[in-house]
This record gives sequence, structure tokens and C-alpha cells, in this order.
Amino acid sequence: MNGNYLTNLPAELSSQAIWLLEKVGVKEYGWNHNAALKVLEYLVKNNPIILGGDVLKIVNGKFKYTGDNWYFNNDDAKTKEENIKES
Repeated sequence: MNGNYLTNLPAELSSQAIWLLEKVGVKEYGWNHNAALKVLEYLVKNNPIILGGDVLKIVNGKFKYTGDNWYFNNDDAKTKEENIKES
């Protein structure tokens, strides 16, 4: 995927993205729970390496990190296909 990965998603998914810079100070996009599951489903079918993610919730109208997250370290000793599957 290129630097602006939203252009690689179908419009129905990219249009639901939430720019998090103003919310929590990071230059990343997020989605609500249902849309995030659809984004992950789409990505799994299209084989990019998913490097990780954070879970946020809205508390009193403000975005807060829950502490739930995951990450993936690409292993150069493995094939691209193996890394994609493991990510």
C-alpha cells in the first residue's frame, strides 16, 4: 500500500475513516468497531502486511486508548507470503 493507504481501500471503507490527529494527536486513521472489522477483512483478502493497531474508546465525548493493541515485526528471514499470513 502507498503512503496514503486510504486510496487503496474501497470508498465505503475509506469514507468511514476518522483522522485521529485532532482526537489523540497521532497522524493515523481509525474506524469504529464494525468498520474496523470490515477494513481488516478487506486487507486480509488483499495481502498487505498489517503492522498493528491500537484500540480506542470514547469516554465523555473524548477518544481514549484502552491499552489493547497489537504489533507485528516483519521477519526478513521469512518470505513475504509468510509475513503476510503471520501479520
